[in-house]
Order: sequence, then structure tokens, then C-alpha cells
Amino acid sequence: MTIRIPLGLDNYVLTQENKERQVVWDSESAINGHMLIAGDSGTGKTHRLRRLIEAMLRNGGSQVRFHIFDIHGDITISNESVVKFSETTDYGFNPLAINPDPDFGGVRKQIQRFITGINKTSRKLGPRQEAVLRYLLSDLYKAHKFMEDDPSTWCIRPEDVQAVSMVGKEGRIYLDVAFEEKDLAKSLGCQWDTELKAWWIHQGQHVGQLCQWPEKIWGKYQPTLLDAVRFARRKLEAIFIGANSVAVNYLSDVNSKASAYHRKVAEALRRGHEPEDKDKLLEQLATAQEKAISAYSQYLKSIQNGREMAEVLRYDSVEVLKSVYERLENLRAIGIFRSAVPPFDPNAAVWRYDIKYLAPDERLLFVFFKLEDLFNKAVQRGVVSNDNKIRDVILIDEAHNFFTDDEDNILNRIAKEARKFGIALICASQSPTHFSSDFLTNVALKIMLPLDLTYWEGTARKLNIEKDQLKNLIPRETALVHIKESGRKSSKFRTIKLSQ
Repeated sequence: MTIRIPLGLDNYVLTQENKERQVVWDSESAINGHMLIAGDSGTGKTHRLRRLIEAMLRNGGSQVRFHIFDIHGDITISNESVVKFSETTDYGFNPLAINPDPDFGGVRKQIQRFITGINKTSRKLGPRQEAVLRYLLSDLYKAHKFMEDDPSTWCIRPEDVQAVSMVGKEGRIYLDVAFEEKDLAKSLGCQWDTELKAWWIHQGQHVGQLCQWPEKIWGKYQPTLLDAVRFARRKLEAIFIGANSVAVNYLSDVNSKASAYHRKVAEALRRGHEPEDKDKLLEQLATAQEKAISAYSQYLKSIQNGREMAEVLRYDSVEVLKSVYERLENLRAIGIFRSAVPPFDPNAAVWRYDIKYLAPDERLLFVFFKLEDLFNKAVQRGVVSNDNKIRDVILIDEAHNFFTDDEDNILNRIAKEARKFGIALICASQSPTHFSSDFLTNVALKIMLPLDLTYWEGTARKLNIEKDQLKNLIPRETALVHIKESGRKSSKFRTIKLSQ
């Protein structure tokens, strides 16, 4: 379906010939759906962005899904579906989810995407950290039965999902609580199911502090960032004290029992009497100690195969592994990497991602991983039947925050490669000098609102615009536009009188 957007009246025809000639962007004639809007603060960028989206919806874009990444929270569109993202929201996306496509997906590609995303922030991983993180994620996927060299394991089949009987357990939510977190879970009201060996709460209680644990999934599932944090901690503990995960679990239980015993003894002594259940507590502690000793003995005997030392060497050192663990924990604390899917309305054409509450590095990660996901899904759907057909529109406000000149920058890749997969990219900023050459040379529609005078020289040089054209623009009244159209010679920028 053709999408047509009226931009405004040709100012030359209006003033010289006293005629009204509408300048129109047409998806059939434009070389792609990519657009750029640049203008100083207060010149109406946000208003123009809204007008563009509304015009696309009115004029043939009703079957298109719009993804608006809004860092100020002010690009509101009628009938939109908006979701706010912050460290306190219960939903987000899983940066470790495997794309099952044998050509575009897989374990290695997902590990590389995750590492690349982290390295887009102001705190890049060092070479040793990157190597350890790669090993860690590879082992994590293997533990979840996703094998690097076996594409048949990259998906979750019906038989991989474990059937669990919930007869008599209706109204319960089971949580994925780690062993070392069981005391905290109990203190927050979680109850232990002795049959299913899992912690649970009642429906409606999954709020507040309890949101730190996702709902438990039975059987094979995509590993999450929380799984990566727990896995890294287990590796760190095993290497640090020289034990496997079973032994570490029993050691944690010993510490827990010892803490409980000394806490109750201290409380009783403050009251001036012996604790009533002292013998029971000592018996529990002794049992836990025996289990730990047995586990460590078995571990020491197993060292004969030599794999344990290889794992220590694989993970470099306690210091490097600890730094990777802390980095993963900090990423998890951001709150955007959760397994619960954001509650967007599937019937709404416009999805707005309100990311104003995220810090700059957090926004970078959010936009990078989400754009990677959108692009990969578009590629997986295949090439559109009509070169100019648009299926998804991505709008990035203050886009200079996310652009670099790197070829692997996801925005540059979308600008160069996404047209044939049905993606249009709309970017807004205060100056075109903020954008990469890859984007500027591939964008079909450029709209220049009045710019700050400090950008006139660079803009005129970069876009081959006469400097006087920039000087003469009137805020909220006139703009410069340039449309690249198939089969036509490149034209110059022309002044338009903006539609209000």
C-alpha cells in the first residue's frame, strides 16, 4: 500500500507564481522510508514528528507498526499504546534469548550481540573480561541445553516443556528462587511446595520485592540475565573456594544453619535464658556439616579427571570473573532486562517506548538490544514483495545519542540494509552534523527546521546547502526539504511553507 505524506507548500511557487503546490513524500517514488528531521530546540521538531506519524497513519500506513523510542516522554500519538520503562517496572526484554533461525540466529551470534551491546556503553569490557564473559555465557547456554554447534537445540519444542500437575494448587504463582535466596524468600512470605520443590505465593502477591524473582518455568527455557548472574556467582564461588556447585550449595546451607543457631542463641541470652530449640538447631547444623564434608570429599576425588583445573584456567582469575559477575549484576539492577513481555496493545498501530527514566547508558543498551531484535525479526520474515513496502517504522528522538560512525552500529546497518526488509527509520536531532555518513547518504527525506547558527557552516558543507537558505528559515513557518526519488536526478534542497 502506498503511503503519502504532505509536507507543505513549495515556497518558490507560492511566492513567485502565487500558486499552491503541495510537496509530498510518496513511498512509491522515494528510494526508501528513512527520514531525518533536524532543528534547534523550540523550532517544532516534536510537533513535526507527530504530524509525520499521523499523516502516515491517515494516508496508507494503518497496517504499519510504529515503534517510537521517546527519551523525553512527549511524543504522544492518538490511540497509541505506551509502556514506561524504569528500574521499578516488572517487564522488559531478555537480551539472552536465542534466535532459533539456523542462518541468522544461534548461540554464538547471541553471545556476540550481548557483548557488543555492553561495549556500546561508556564502560567497555576489557579483553580478559570479554573472554571470560564469552566462556560464561557459552557454559550457561550449554547448561540450558542450547548447544553452539547444534541448531536443532536452538528452539524450545513442545516435548521440552515439562508438564506439571497443578491440581489443588490453583491460584498459586511459583517463583524461580535460587538456593541461597531461600531465607529471603521465606521472610517475604513465600511458601515451600515439598512436592514440586519450589517456592510459591498467591495470585496478586507478585509485587514489590517479590518481583526480583520471575515466575518459574518448568522444563527447558531461554536463559535470562538473572540466570547469568546466578551462574556467574556459582562459578565465582566454586573457583574461589575450590569446590563444585553441589559442594557450594551445601556450604551455603551450613552458613545458613550456623547463622540461625547463633541468632537464636543471642536472642535467648538477651532475654536471660537458654534457647528452647538449641539441641534441634545444633542437630540441623551437624547434619548440614556432614553433607558439606561428604560433598567436598566427592569433589576432591573427582579432581582425578583434571577438568576442574581446566575450568579454573578457562575463567582466568577470581578478580576477572568477579568483575564480570559485578557487571552482570549491575546490568540486572537496571530493571529493563526482565523476562516478562511489555504489555503493549497488539491492536494499536503505534507502540511508544517511554525511556525518559533511564540513564544515558541504560538508554543505549535498551535501544541497541531492541533495534537488534526488530532488525533480526524483519530479516527472518524475509524480503518484502515490493521494494518500497513498509512494515515497521522506527522513530528515534534525540538520535545523536545512539549514532556512531562504526559500521556495526545498528542504526547504520538499518539505514543501509533494512529497506528491503520493510523497515523505515525516522531520526530527529538538533543538527544533521550529529549523524553518521552512512545514515545521511541513505536517508530519502531530509527536513531542516531552523538550526542554531553554530551548526550552519557544518550543515551547509555536509549536505551541500547554501548557507543563506539556513539563515532565512523562520521557526514553525518554513523548512528546507530534500527527497531522494527513484529514477530522478538528485535535486537541491527547497524551501517549503509548513502545514500547521
